[in-house]
Amino acid sequence: HFFGVFSTFNPDAIKDVRLYKGAYGSEYGGRIGSVVDIYNNDGNRRENAGSISLGLLASRVLVEGPHRKGSWMLAVRRSTVEPLLAVARGQDVEGIPNTFYFYDANGKVNVDLGQDDRISTSFYAGQDVVDVPIADGVAARIRYGNRTISTNWTHLFSDRLFSNFTVTGSQYFSKPEFEFATTNIFQTNDVWDYSIKGDFEYLPDSRHQIKAGFWTGNFRFDFRSVFDGLEGLNLETRALYTNLFGEYIFRPTADWTVTSGLRGAYFSDGSFVRIEPRLSVERRLSDQLY
Repeated sequence: HFFGVFSTFNPDAIKDVRLYKGAYGSEYGGRIGSVVDIYNNDGNRRENAGSISLGLLASRVLVEGPHRKGSWMLAVRRSTVEPLLAVARGQDVEGIPNTFYFYDANGKVNVDLGQDDRISTSFYAGQDVVDVPIADGVAARIRYGNRTISTNWTHLFSDRLFSNFTVTGSQYFSKPEFEFATTNIFQTNDVWDYSIKGDFEYLPDSRHQIKAGFWTGNFRFDFRSVFDGLEGLNLETRALYTNLFGEYIFRPTADWTVTSGLRGAYFSDGSFVRIEPRLSVERRLSDQLY
């Protein structure tokens, strides 16, 4: 948000963040250099609770609580810079945006179906809106954001084998518009992704761990550019993708970890097929060094 001033992630809605700076496992595909894995706050399972945080730049509201078979959480955040912008405009400061705000909302509902089954549904929606007068007769208007919703089902087959299935739909959009006197330049950039993901994990003992899974979905990308009423560029991509992976983690001692894996990826637009091997060895020398 605010072109990088605020994080996309509302801290009230986050339970855990895991950063893989390198040598990430084969369960993560389509990544170039690193992975950030975000886990949503599950909500208070004991009592209804809430908090409000007011600030000059942004304010937050969090409400959470239990229900008969689980818990829920809703976190909403919005920028509150409009009074500061109004003061700056009153002082005739040039380049102050006419409109400049962002909002986002995170929600999650957990349902315990039984001792071995749990379903959770979570969503995120966020948007930035900017309207800036650059000079006489020159202005820029930008609107961009993300929306996503996912449902996850966790099933325990036994104490050593469990599975996770996730169905997800997401959209990213960016719509910049520029005006130069009577000339208008407009762009739309939309990315849709609908997928289903399944992961299985088996732990025969404390030294061995086996993971396997799949990820398949439909990808759609649209980009359109219009200059003074004339379409200059129109790009479309419609593709199906499928990924399969397997991973084996071996811990011969408490200080050594050997991780090996293999991932196969297919993308229908161009019929791309990729095989991605993984191998990493970790030696822990002390609590502070590995």
